[in-house]
Amino acid sequence: MDNRVLQIQNRSCRVYGTAGAEYLLLQMVDEHDLAGMEREVEAIRRQTAHPFLLVAIPVENWNDDLSPWSAPPAWGRQGFGGRAGDTLA
Repeated sequence: MDNRVLQIQNRSCRVYGTAGAEYLLLQMVDEHDLAGMEREVEAIRRQTAHPFLLVAIPVENWNDDLSPWSAPPAWGRQGFGGRAGDTLA
C-alpha cells in the first residue's frame, strides 16, 4: 500500500492506498492522529476487499478550520472561526 505526501493548496496531506481506488476516504487529522495512521490504514485494509485511497488532511485549528460560520464559544474561551469553506476549497 502506497504512502506518500501530496501538497494540496497549502496543506501537506498524507495519501495511503492505491491509484485507481474504488473509494476515497478523507480524514481530518492533527499531529497526534498522524502517529497512528499506518495502523489505521492497515485495520481498514483488513476489513474490506475494496480498493481505497485515504487522504489525511492536516488541521491546525479545529474550531476555525472546520466550522461553517463564526460563532462564540460553546464552552471554554475559544470561539469558532468559520473557515470551513477555505478548508474545503
